[in-house]
Amino acid sequence: LVLFAALAATPLVLARVPRAGGRGWTLYSRWSGVLVIVFAVAAGIAFRLDLQGVVRPAPAGLLEHAALLVGFAWIVTAAAHLRRRYVHAEA
Repeated sequence: LVLFAALAATPLVLARVPRAGGRGWTLYSRWSGVLVIVFAVAAGIAFRLDLQGVVRPAPAGLLEHAALLVGFAWIVTAAAHLRRRYVHAEA
């Protein structure tokens, strides 16, 4: 739970930083945070439906991996974005 909360909160918080990278970066960060939340909640719902026998097999693992993929892709993109920004600033 803490991992998914952090993966969702980080892009949402950093999207609010002024001059962090422009409108496109802000939009990408917001969508990434929202998608992590949506996929994590959907994974929880799918897991619960699987336990109750409503949907067998439920794609809880797939949805969980989708949330992780979106969150970690944002981290990699943020690192590349910041590296490019500060390497050019030093030159």
